[in-house]
Amino acid sequence: MELIADLQTSARHAQAAIFSPDGGEFITVGQDPEVKVWSVPEFELVRSLEGHSKSVNCGAFTKDGGTLVTGSTDRAVCVWDFREGTLLRTLKGHTNTVAAVKMSPDGRWAASASYDGSVRLWPIEDDGDARVLKGHKRNVISAEFVDGGAVLASAGIGGEILLWDVENCVFICAFAANTTVAGSLLLDPRGVGLWSLGYDGRILVHSPACRSVVREIPVAEERPFMMCLSPDGNRLGMTYSGGAAVYSTEPYERIGAATTKVKGMYGVAFSLDGSLLAAASADGKTRVWRVAG
Repeated sequence: MELIADLQTSARHAQAAIFSPDGGEFITVGQDPEVKVWSVPEFELVRSLEGHSKSVNCGAFTKDGGTLVTGSTDRAVCVWDFREGTLLRTLKGHTNTVAAVKMSPDGRWAASASYDGSVRLWPIEDDGDARVLKGHKRNVISAEFVDGGAVLASAGIGGEILLWDVENCVFICAFAANTTVAGSLLLDPRGVGLWSLGYDGRILVHSPACRSVVREIPVAEERPFMMCLSPDGNRLGMTYSGGAAVYSTEPYERIGAATTKVKGMYGVAFSLDGSLLAAASADGKTRVWRVAG
């Protein structure tokens, strides 16, 4: 992998980088309250979005790229008009850090996962109240919409994945996943199932109905932390202690890797065409690599 940008995106830990759906910009968040927007491929700072009061941990776009949601250690979820760069709403209700946010495929709902043990579904198109989903016993750190957005999957410390009926706001079932923490949940865009990465060093691919494990992949890297899938599902990106790597998904083979001197490597994301991989790290930097092939 060829390093093409080495950006100081946060004063301390950089937490995540997310490319906009059109591929023309990407955002970075970290241990400062601003959301920073960078141009692609110039990698120049375009603007900063101010609305949070503490570290920003995560972000997600609607499919059209018009709306951005972010979650923070200040316990709030902010909804932004991304094109105008304006704050639309600040959603409050969580009693601890918001660790992950996801947008439903139709753009109607934002899901937030929190260290308070709950998941909340926020209506984006109106000022309605959040739907509170309680079932986890400890921190919830990841969430993903499945079944066309009709079902929400959530996971965290404890290794279980919980499924929720979005429209009726009811618990469906829980099933065992990774043995310690399921740190990333990703819907495969090819429709083959739900991927989960655990701190136990395994990637599990669950059936589309999320009721069984159809594939188990041992992870060779030390202390894997986060993963992402390319928009076509053909590549998987991963951060781990001291670096980042890219794999083909069929077959699962490493096609690129980069080492860093930083042990804490965090959020990771592909560009729209899968040719770029961005990763945030504990030194406050976000690095962008060009992936061969």
